[in-house]
Amino acid sequence: MTKQQKLLLKGAILTMSFVQMSTNAIGPFLADIGQAFPEAATEKVQFLMTFPSIFGMIAMFLSAAISRKTGKRWTAVVGLATVAVAGIGAVLMHSSLNILFLWAAVLGLGYGLVSPIPPALIGESFEGREAKDMLGLQNSAANIGSMLMTFFGGILAAGGWWFGYLVYLIGLPGLVLSLIGVRETKVKADRTAAQTPVLTLIRDNWKILVISLLFMLLFSSVPSNLSMLIAERSLGSSQAAGIVSTLFLAGGMIAGFFFGLISAKIGAKTTVLGVLVLALSAFVGALSYNLILLSVACLVGGASISLLMPHIMQTPAKYPGQGALVTALIMGASNLGVFCGPVLTRLTNAIFGADLAANRFWMIGICSVILSVAVGAVFLGKNE
Repeated sequence: MTKQQKLLLKGAILTMSFVQMSTNAIGPFLADIGQAFPEAATEKVQFLMTFPSIFGMIAMFLSAAISRKTGKRWTAVVGLATVAVAGIGAVLMHSSLNILFLWAAVLGLGYGLVSPIPPALIGESFEGREAKDMLGLQNSAANIGSMLMTFFGGILAAGGWWFGYLVYLIGLPGLVLSLIGVRETKVKADRTAAQTPVLTLIRDNWKILVISLLFMLLFSSVPSNLSMLIAERSLGSSQAAGIVSTLFLAGGMIAGFFFGLISAKIGAKTTVLGVLVLALSAFVGALSYNLILLSVACLVGGASISLLMPHIMQTPAKYPGQGALVTALIMGASNLGVFCGPVLTRLTNAIFGADLAANRFWMIGICSVILSVAVGAVFLGKNE
C-alpha cells in the first residue's frame, strides 16, 4: 500500500465513521418532537432516538455476511446512502410518530451496515501502535460526526424540528471517500472463518459483550435526557441543547485523540477510568442548575466512550478474517444497550416516583459506579 493509498484509506475510515453514532443527532430537538406529539408518553418519544439501534444491530450482522460477498467498500457505500435517504425522508414526511419510527428504522439499517467496516479495515490494514492510534481516531471520528449532527441539528430545528433530520446527509462525504479510498483485500483466514461458530465467539467474549451493552445503555441515556433536563430547568431552547450535546460528544472526540498515549501509560485501567468519568459527569449533571456547569459536566463525561470502547474494539484483531463478525457482535450488543435506554427511564420513574430527567441522571451515575467494578474485574483480572 502506497502512502497516498494509506492516506485515502484513513480518510475513508474516518469519514464513514461519522454516521456510527447517528442516533444522538435528534437529541437536541427531542423535546420539540415531544411537544409536537403531546399525546405520546415520554418513553415513546425517547424510543424514537433509540429505536434505530435494534435495526442497526440486525444490519451489523448482515454487514459481516454482505461484506464477504460484495466487499467492504460497497457495503459501506450502500449503508451511507441509506443514512442520507432516512434524513431526506424524515424531512419530507413527518406527520406522525409512526412515520418517524419508520425513518428511524431505515436509519438503523444504514448505519448498521457501515459501523462494522471501519474497525475491520483497521484490523486488516494496520498493526501495533498505528492500529491503536487509528482505533482512537476512529472513535473520535464517530464523536465528531455525532457532534456535528447534534450541533447543526439544534440550529436547523429552529426553523422547524423536522429540518434537524437534514444532518443525516453527513453520510455523503464518507460515501465518496469510500468509493475512492477503500480497496478490497483478501484475508487468508476468511477461508477458515466457519471453523469458529458464532456461538463460540459469543461464549468466548460474553463478558465484553455485556459490558458493551450496559455501558452504551448508560452513555446513550445522557444525550437522550439532555434536552429534557434543559427544558425541565428552563436553561435554554433546542439550540442550547444542541450546544451541550455537542460538548458531550466533543469530550469523546478529544479523548479519542489521546487514547493511544493514555493506553500506553496505564493500559487496561483506561476502561475503569472511562466508566468512572461517566459516573462523575452524570452526578454533576444531576446537580446542575446553570448551563455552564452542565456543559462542563457533559464535556468531561463524553470522554468516557473514547477511554473504554477503543480498548474493547481491539478484540476483533484476535480473530483474523472474522474481524467484521466480531465487530458486529460487539456493536450489536452496544446497539441493544442503546435501544434499551428508555427502560432506564421507566425504572427510574418507578423508583423515584416522578418523571424527572434529573432523577435519570442520578440513576446513570449510580449504575456507572456499579459497572466500573465489573469492568475492573474483567479487564484488570489475572486472566485478561
